[in-house]
Amino acid sequence: RTDATACALASDWHIEEPVDPGAINGLNAYDLDVARARAENFFRHTVKLANIFAREQRINTIDLQVLGDMFTGWLHEESIANTLLAPGDAATEFARIFASGIKFILDNSDFKVTGVCIPGNHGRMTKKVHYGDPTGTSLETVAYAAVASKFEDNPRVQLDVARHGMVYRRFYESFTVRHIHGYEVKYGGGVGGLTIPLAKKIAKWDTATRANLTTLGHFHQKFDGGNFLVNGSLIGYNEFAQAIGASYEPAQQLFYLIDARNGGEKTVVAPVFV
Repeated sequence: RTDATACALASDWHIEEPVDPGAINGLNAYDLDVARARAENFFRHTVKLANIFAREQRINTIDLQVLGDMFTGWLHEESIANTLLAPGDAATEFARIFASGIKFILDNSDFKVTGVCIPGNHGRMTKKVHYGDPTGTSLETVAYAAVASKFEDNPRVQLDVARHGMVYRRFYESFTVRHIHGYEVKYGGGVGGLTIPLAKKIAKWDTATRANLTTLGHFHQKFDGGNFLVNGSLIGYNEFAQAIGASYEPAQQLFYLIDARNGGEKTVVAPVFV
């Protein structure tokens, strides 16, 4: 038996952004009710996966790595007309949904809950991302703080609200994880895909602070690149993905283990179907 930490990536939920199945040949449908149901499945199946691997390893903690774009906001002009909630209401609804999910983990398992919450680009209150203060200019930070405050007196929960857009965290003796949303990587649909620009970015970041693993969302495409993990999305395939020619992918998030062996190493990676 060895120790391990169960980790789950949560990003790109876009809870209040509707998807009309008629516009994408019935491949997906999304509204607030579907978002709530998929969020419930995310927490339910994360606990299920942690329980499966806890049969062979000692797992005490589920680490929630919340990587942004949990609601859509009014970043684009069309969102003002299309979204099902105004940005403030969307932030409040997301906080309620996420807090309910953490409560589910606490009520249905013995796991502790840790994690970090960083904002994406959709929740910002500015025209462009303020790289000097992407957290203080985002409504997502307000929503995260509301969730964290709800559990601040619970000894089983330690949820950190990021103060910066890039966060480094140490697991075990020597395993460092870098968390970002993903807007830092520019990708124009080249032949090599996301891997080439992302690998170049990681190599440059590593010259300053080396990380064993980088986790990100933003691109709505699940991918395990060895030293990086790109998360899928909760909203799934939509009209925008169809318009830009993105590959079809069902709504899903990512689960992985950090094993204590060798001071810490990434082992199992599995989809969280929602």
